[in-house]
Amino acid sequence: MLALVVAAVFVAFFATGRVDSSSARYGCPMHTQVVLDAPGRCPICGMALERLGPGPRDATSLTHPELRNPLRHDITVVQSRVFTREIRAPGWLERPGIVAALVYNDEVATLAAGERGSFVPTAAPADHAAVRLTEPGGERWDDATAKVRFELEDGGPAMHPGEVGWVTLAPRQQRVSVVPHAAILWSAGSPYVLAVSPDGLRFDQRPVEIGKVFFGLATVISGVTPGERIAGESAFLMAAEKLAHEELKP
Repeated sequence: MLALVVAAVFVAFFATGRVDSSSARYGCPMHTQVVLDAPGRCPICGMALERLGPGPRDATSLTHPELRNPLRHDITVVQSRVFTREIRAPGWLERPGIVAALVYNDEVATLAAGERGSFVPTAAPADHAAVRLTEPGGERWDDATAKVRFELEDGGPAMHPGEVGWVTLAPRQQRVSVVPHAAILWSAGSPYVLAVSPDGLRFDQRPVEIGKVFFGLATVISGVTPGERIAGESAFLMAAEKLAHEELKP
């Protein structure tokens, strides 16, 4: 009987050893759904896989403390998109013969001196007037728009300074970088994103210049490039957590 017990323990010991050695799992620090049985790279982002601890795959099984919070797995990639649309900007008669309009920064880059469009007064849509662009670059209005000026051609209909309406320009094709609008954060009135560091272990605050927001996407003119990884829909919560962590530091 004793011999049988010893044999059973012996078999169980080696069987357990075989299971432990063959049950090693490797996961992506950024994409928790990626779990493989051998080391390698994540098929989604290309990061090196890390050996996971025992138990079910969750954020606490990752080896790097910086990535243990589940919110840090909300990563999105900056996309490049092509759109074709007309420019329709709010405007007003700034002074006799001159119409000013607020144009999104990403659209300003598509404007050319002498470009023609129309100004439609809100109070009298039938009295639309032809306008010609005189200041393509314009001047900064806020973080997303610039004020550009147009000259009324042939004097236009009788209008008084301060009259408001819309400046409309012909459709144009435009390639832009876009990110989820929720990924845009603000500090001291300036926009920024949380960009994944080159080693993939932390988020770095990156100032950006933005333009038009549409369909839940924000156009980004500078600060990030297509293919870069940034915090996505949970960016605000990540920033709040980061701030709270820094305030608790001695």
